[in-house]
Amino acid sequence: MTGSNSEGPHLFKYKNDQWSSLPLPGNDKLSYLLAKGINFRSTNLILGSQDKIYRYHEEQWIEIVLSDFDKNEQIKDLVSWGVKTLIATNKRLLLVENNQFKPLLKQNNILNITIDDTQDRCYLLLESELAYYDLKKGEMVSLLKGDIGNTYGHIHQSNLLLKGQK
Repeated sequence: MTGSNSEGPHLFKYKNDQWSSLPLPGNDKLSYLLAKGINFRSTNLILGSQDKIYRYHEEQWIEIVLSDFDKNEQIKDLVSWGVKTLIATNKRLLLVENNQFKPLLKQNNILNITIDDTQDRCYLLLESELAYYDLKKGEMVSLLKGDIGNTYGHIHQSNLLLKGQK
């Protein structure tokens, strides 16, 4: 559970029928997003700062420096499965796997992402397009183009879901 008060952000976990506070990592100003595992049995907590993310794994924070991040880049959405996390920013799509960072695609205005790990695809909702990125081939395929931005542009996260996801 996350929350904030006049002292700043707070994190809490529920384990063995008890609530306890989680210490925040580092001294950076944090903005945070929750990435739920695609099997919905596990949750990965990801905290982000300007040029790094912190992943909570096995009772500890792991710091991952995101190289080539510039001051105008913002994390828009992320999705996590297993040890992999896809990060969509306002400029590109990134993969973090085994605590290593890899740029996948330069693409402006990604609003929302979801993953289909059965087909190694990441679906992308852009301001004016719905597409998927083939993780094996490294290419983006357009599915729908139009005035999507007018419908979803004002929503930070749009709840892009994949029907039939297991």
